[in-house]
Amino acid sequence: MALEEKYPPAELLPIGEKCFDGNDFLKCRTYKRRWLILLIFVLFCIVSTSQWTQYAIINNVVMRYYNVKSAYVEWTAIIFMAVYVPAIIPALVFLEKKGLRWTIFLGTLGTALGSWIKAVSVAPDRFWVTFTGQTFVALSQVFLVSIPPRLAAVWFGSDQVSTACSIGVFGNQLGMAAGFLLPPIFVKNHDDVEEIGSDLSLMFNCTAGAGTFVLILVIAFFKAAPPLPPSPEQALKLQAAWRKNGFFLGVKRLLENRGFILLLFTYGLAVAVINSLSTLPNQLVLS
Repeated sequence: MALEEKYPPAELLPIGEKCFDGNDFLKCRTYKRRWLILLIFVLFCIVSTSQWTQYAIINNVVMRYYNVKSAYVEWTAIIFMAVYVPAIIPALVFLEKKGLRWTIFLGTLGTALGSWIKAVSVAPDRFWVTFTGQTFVALSQVFLVSIPPRLAAVWFGSDQVSTACSIGVFGNQLGMAAGFLLPPIFVKNHDDVEEIGSDLSLMFNCTAGAGTFVLILVIAFFKAAPPLPPSPEQALKLQAAWRKNGFFLGVKRLLENRGFILLLFTYGLAVAVINSLSTLPNQLVLS
């Protein structure tokens, strides 16, 4: 539903809490559904991010089964970072234009589709199929990266925004942890390659089932926004949206902010280090 349809202008809202120093009165309310919305997003994070290192953590086993070089297996993790650079701006624009529900829907749909492609890739000559499925998951994950602050602001009150945002980000960390923990449990380094294939099939099918379950939850329960804004700040932001400030104007203002530029580089360095190490844990441990 379009923003203009979801939220009427301030003068049409019921009288309620006053926002700052303006003359308008806006009614704000938080809904219990917000915790369900946050839970669905966390589940999406776990299912999606857990597939990032799904191959890299068992690099030596995947090499044996598909008969490929180590670099090809490493690219199953690198592809998540490679597609992020060109895809993040379109994903952010899509989030601004279409809202949370459509963004989450596309993300979960792509993740489920990629997971099922991997489920049919269990054959020694189908590495290109499994890499195709992994690419679908990587593209879909771009949609979840910028969701936590937006979801927190749209659904949670001023006193819960930071908590909701941190829980959303924590879902991403849980997914990373699952990606390191579960593949070695599912897939053993059997002497018989066919037994490795059986283990991979079980892991891929479980992942695809989980992705499909989250997709169903999104379709059934995920809403773009509550009927009323959760805080005066969000209400005023919705009023500002009527003035059509524009997405790229906001990006321009961020790039002119020295504090943001400093955060961009420091956080980027931290993420670069952890992503690099997370791509090569199998080789490091075995060495």
